[in-house]
Amino acid sequence: MKQVRSPRAVFLAHRPIGRRIGFTLVELLVVIAIIGVLVALLLPAVQAAREAARRSQCSNNLKQIAIGIHNHHDTMQTFPAGYDPDTGWAWGYALLPYIEQNALYEAAGPITATMDLSNATRLKLVQTKLKAYLCPSDSGPDLNEVKTEPYGASQRLARANYLGIMGSITVDSASVIGNGVLYQKSKIRFADITDGTSQTLLFGERDYVKHRGAVWPGTQRSWSSFRHANVNPTYITSGLINGTHENCFSSRHPNGAQFAFCDGSVRLISQTIDAANDSGPNMGTYQRLGCRNDGLVIGDF
Repeated sequence: MKQVRSPRAVFLAHRPIGRRIGFTLVELLVVIAIIGVLVALLLPAVQAAREAARRSQCSNNLKQIAIGIHNHHDTMQTFPAGYDPDTGWAWGYALLPYIEQNALYEAAGPITATMDLSNATRLKLVQTKLKAYLCPSDSGPDLNEVKTEPYGASQRLARANYLGIMGSITVDSASVIGNGVLYQKSKIRFADITDGTSQTLLFGERDYVKHRGAVWPGTQRSWSSFRHANVNPTYITSGLINGTHENCFSSRHPNGAQFAFCDGSVRLISQTIDAANDSGPNMGTYQRLGCRNDGLVIGDF
């Protein structure tokens, strides 16, 4: 009977004597180079996908705090004050019961009480990291470490990325009432937003590395502290989005920053938006969006 040899036996019988089976160095280098090219092509796509997910989470955060301020209005008949120099609390603290943080609100004390940071228990509470107030694209620390008045190194507060909007005018005095929706002792109602809730900005984001971010509880002292410290809220005239002014709205998202409008919608506004830093009818589109009642027409943006 004729013996049938396996394919492997045939291959081994005909291979050159002394030749090893495997890759040559050149072949190995070619394979490595191909893998490197594939990784280089895929890495930007992976990074873009991750940033898209982070941007989506940031948008959801803004959406949830906008819903929270709507719920505050339903309960209290007004939006919360942007901040109150008598007590030290800002809108971020006032919204805690409306963003599922009522336990923290109750533990830190009523909003009518002074935010006394010499109280170790209260200080620890206002150093609580809240993901609802943080953009996941921002790489800042849990505590805002920018040492500005009135915070000492032992009284740094929890970092935040979202700021309320005072309006389109530069507020240089405690006596000046902002033309936005969140300013000193503000009590804005929906009826006060005569430009339309879909045409008026409520919150915007600020990156920590570029522009110091913010803090969510407030500050414990005066108007000057609110204005010069990294605290909510701020006015829209502080330079372009992602600009050089220390109070600019900014983000790590490509080409702009995200904002919540008074109707609860959220969108990314381009850093190339018309932002003529002027007053009255010569204001840019960016500044007009920060005002609740100027009566000026806003075009596409």
